[in-house]
Amino acid sequence: MTRPSFPLYDLTLPPNLDPDVLPRRPTRRQMVVIHNHYFGPISLRSIEQWPLDWVIVNSHATAALEAFLAEAEHRFEAAQRRAETAKNAAD
Repeated sequence: MTRPSFPLYDLTLPPNLDPDVLPRRPTRRQMVVIHNHYFGPISLRSIEQWPLDWVIVNSHATAALEAFLAEAEHRFEAAQRRAETAKNAAD
């Protein structure tokens, strides 16, 4: 049985990454939607393990958008470097 996809939670995502339009303290599920839109697929459980300063608000874990985007960009660039290194090693 496949897992249900997350609804957008009223997030209107622009085609280009614009932090001013996104929520300042997104929930984990909103982070999954943002990451899937701008960086690629990721699971909710993966984001739970990220070293962010989580704050529980009304039973929802939230974190600062700036820290989330910095960590997402860092991991995205690291994945590209690993792929390039593996490709060069195969040649």
